[in-house]
Amino acid sequence: MATRIGTPGGRERLTAVFGGAILSMSLAVFGAQAAAHADSEDLQISAYDAPPGDTSAVPPFEGDLAPGQEITQTWDLRNKSNQGGFVKVYLGEWKATSPDMKVYVRAQIGDDFGDNVDLVEGAAEPGTELASAYQGAGQDAKLVLVVGMPIDADNLSPEEFVDPDFRVDLVPDADAAATTTTLDGPNDATTGEPVDLSAEVKGPEVDFIGGTVQFKDNGEDIGDPVQPVDGRATLPHTFTADGEHEITAVYSGADGFEGSTGQAETVTVTAPNNSGTGSFGSLGSLGSIFGS
Repeated sequence: MATRIGTPGGRERLTAVFGGAILSMSLAVFGAQAAAHADSEDLQISAYDAPPGDTSAVPPFEGDLAPGQEITQTWDLRNKSNQGGFVKVYLGEWKATSPDMKVYVRAQIGDDFGDNVDLVEGAAEPGTELASAYQGAGQDAKLVLVVGMPIDADNLSPEEFVDPDFRVDLVPDADAAATTTTLDGPNDATTGEPVDLSAEVKGPEVDFIGGTVQFKDNGEDIGDPVQPVDGRATLPHTFTADGEHEITAVYSGADGFEGSTGQAETVTVTAPNNSGTGSFGSLGSLGSIFGS
């Protein structure tokens, strides 16, 4: 018989009973415990594919946990600070009703996969690191939490349960080198006509340092983040509204390099000249003369 498990999930601990067995999960963010840790508000956790900070649609941890099966839950993480750092996922306090239960946990941050950690008393201590990945200032990352049972696990009675707890922390990159971002682009543009917005990113004695550049128009993101090539990021952009546009370029930072923001530049955007007073308008006047 498979062990039936489930929970609605969420940042606060919630549990639901299915068939007499319980799996409960808690996801918490470390606060400002020490200088090495970021404030809890710097790392924003949201339901996957939901607006930032929205935890109302967190997918449920539920189903049958049987040998060879896994149950996953997915979150979005956003580094709201102005400094890059390492997102780390740790195993928190956990318990299981049976010391012989074979269950493991795993975490994935973006494309960085952590190893399976068996929930064994005395081996999987609270504070065990499950995954770590660099996340630049303002960047988003997907977090996947996994609870699974190995294929060779013995069947357990439905009364058994395991209660894993996950902790997430943002550790600023204290040794990161300073960078500079310089915005290049046109001073003038016309609505409906594409232009190139460009930014140069430099670090100490290097040109290409990884990371991405997010261009902004009056503080709002325009386009997707651009990865610099040989230290330069270029975004083709078409303005749709005339007027003055304050353009900025924000470099996310990378492992070993701080983020930086270039000085804002103003692009004056005007509508195209379609007044009809050009050569065709002159020909029209000539026509009226000949017709008179």
